[in-house]
Formats: sequence, C-alpha cells, structure tokens
Amino acid sequence: VSYMARSLKDLDAVIVSTMYQLEKRPITGNTYEKGPNDKTYEFYMDYRWNARTDVPIDDVEEHVSLFRNTIEACKEANVKHIVVVETPNTMNVQ
Repeated sequence: VSYMARSLKDLDAVIVSTMYQLEKRPITGNTYEKGPNDKTYEFYMDYRWNARTDVPIDDVEEHVSLFRNTIEACKEANVKHIVVVETPNTMNVQ
C-alpha cells in the first residue's frame, strides 16, 4: 500500500474502478522492485486487446483486495476526492 501511496502523493483526486482487467508486467527499473525479475500488475478499467490476463475477471478476492488496497493508499496519501466507477463486470459481493 505504501508504494501506491507514494505514487498518489500530491494528487487531489483519483478515479478507481470496482473491477479491472489485470496483466502481469515487469516492474520499471529502480522503482520499488526487490529483484531484477520482479513483476507487478497493470490494471485496466476497460478491456485491453492482447493483454495477458493472469487473474480471471471472476476472481473476486483478488479484485476486492486490489480495491481495498487502493482506497487505503488514497487515505495514506491524503487524497481528498475518490471517484469510484462501477464496471460492468462487478459482481454482488459481500
């Protein structure tokens, strides 16, 4: 969460989604990697052609975790406004 908060620092508002298409990608060098072959998830609010989707859209636990971490990072970074877009793939989760 802290690495996301660093990226959100000094932003007044963010737009987040309830569900994403996730694609595992290499981490940019000298950012927050622990090793040279580390990977992270790029997330897209809409469908991306030819994306290597590693997390199925129906993996609710992964998507809820990402959403919660994003909101926590926004709080940590003192983001004042958060707009949440409910995406078509959002399921009823408790």
